[in-house]
Amino acid sequence: MMYKKHEEALRQAEGALNNGHSGQDLDQEDMQELLSHLSGYYDDLNGQNQALRRVIQENVILRSRYQRLYEEAPAGYVIFRADGLIVEANKTFCQMVDLTPDVVHTHNIVDFFPSAQQTLLRQTYEEILQNDTRSSLELSPLPEYGPSDVLVLIDRFRQLVWNGHSLTDNGHYLLRCVINDISDIKRKQREIWQKSIHDPLTGVYNRLFYADHLPHLDQAQALPLSIVMLDIDRLKTINDTLGHGFGDEAIILTAQTLQKNARATDFVCRVGGDELVVLMPNTDLASARAYAETCRAELGQHALSGMNLGFSWGAATRLRLEDVLSTVIATAEDMMYTCKQEHAAAFQHSAIQSIMQSLFERNPQLHRHCVRVARMAKEFGRWLGSDPGECTFLWRLGLLHDIGMASISDEILNKDSVLTERERQELQRHPEIGARILRQNLRSAEFAQIVLYHHEDWQGGGYPAGCRSESLPFESRLLRVLDTYDRIRYGLSGGPLQEPAAAMEKLQELAGHSLDPALTKQFITFLKQREAMDSTGMIGAQASSCTLYQDPLLGFEELLDY
Repeated sequence: MMYKKHEEALRQAEGALNNGHSGQDLDQEDMQELLSHLSGYYDDLNGQNQALRRVIQENVILRSRYQRLYEEAPAGYVIFRADGLIVEANKTFCQMVDLTPDVVHTHNIVDFFPSAQQTLLRQTYEEILQNDTRSSLELSPLPEYGPSDVLVLIDRFRQLVWNGHSLTDNGHYLLRCVINDISDIKRKQREIWQKSIHDPLTGVYNRLFYADHLPHLDQAQALPLSIVMLDIDRLKTINDTLGHGFGDEAIILTAQTLQKNARATDFVCRVGGDELVVLMPNTDLASARAYAETCRAELGQHALSGMNLGFSWGAATRLRLEDVLSTVIATAEDMMYTCKQEHAAAFQHSAIQSIMQSLFERNPQLHRHCVRVARMAKEFGRWLGSDPGECTFLWRLGLLHDIGMASISDEILNKDSVLTERERQELQRHPEIGARILRQNLRSAEFAQIVLYHHEDWQGGGYPAGCRSESLPFESRLLRVLDTYDRIRYGLSGGPLQEPAAAMEKLQELAGHSLDPALTKQFITFLKQREAMDSTGMIGAQASSCTLYQDPLLGFEELLDY
């Protein structure tokens, strides 16, 4: 408004001059007013010039800023003509393809991609020009041009001029694309996918891959298609006795053996805890069987704590597409379970032997303890009037009563000092574990219930159930007495070695509390009579000179051949 006021005053002065008035005709007051308006006009113009300079400076800064954003954007930015020739590309794109700006202009946008993708790219941007749409493509540039995977976003440029370039070509708008390097994203996606289809324990394929890949083999090119189904033998026994760490090792060794002997075209899959499947395209039944037997023989050379590894298997082959694939799988599975049943008894018996052998090798003191209890049980049974078969039963029961110790770590099993509460609780699991092991073997199942309760107290409060002994099997109560005596006699409960008389005295103190009073009384009478008959103390002798493998009465296979 002030500017317009000055401008009006100047026009009036100019009119006066044009009408023949000279400066002398203007009185002093008019002259002063005119000079004032001229000064104000000058100030206004100067202010406008300063404001204009500020705007120009800001625009330069903004242009520079946005130019830097354009050039150094994390994505490549390319403007190209309808024929694909590049008009302009930012610094990021030039770095992507390892070309200088002056060279990149000589290239067509399709030059950076393999021929199969060039066609797709051309079709895409031609459609965009025709239909005024936008599109995105995942492409893989040629190896010499940087990223392995890119996401290309393409649309029409909406401006008419860009850096002096006309953005029309024969009446068509030029195109622009934003190119993002997604190599890391795709790599991580592949890693995630690889993890999702592989068993984390063994590294072979998992059930997800098996279910997803099986339909891909439902084609003539895969015939003959053989399928081998496998089930690891005694895995539950290994887990129960040696711990799940050993069970995992058994699974790993089995998978490694299968993978080692498989071809590049075969697929080893773990589809369950102890179940594996091998898909073998272009393989006849004889070759599949030979593969399974080779793997089984090789795995049998491995042992965990004396327990040899193995698996049961079945194989079937699809010869024609008319053969239902699910039926072929079912046939292989049925054969596997038949094989497992045929060998179950032998495996179970062998497992008991292996477990006991490993346990006694780990702790010779426990070995001697079980031998002494076995001898005492047989002799005491004979003294009670049991028949030979019952005495043999007690003998074997004495040897096996601590089989559950096989699951206890060496740290606890061989510890000389007082156990912590956690260690004590762990040790007290051995009757339950022992019972589980024995139940798995039909030939030792009759021992399971007795072993389960051989640490229960007469008045209750023992373990694992804390029930009163009077309601428990006779053999469990007998084992409790014999086991307690031997542990007192030889200091296995943390105390010093005791003479037979002192051990019997301690046993008498426990009668009616933790021990069956009637059985305890009979056992003490038996010990005194035997001591009187045998001055060497046959039953109470150290017996450490008798090793399991030297004494013919204690031959390992003979003892366990029941």
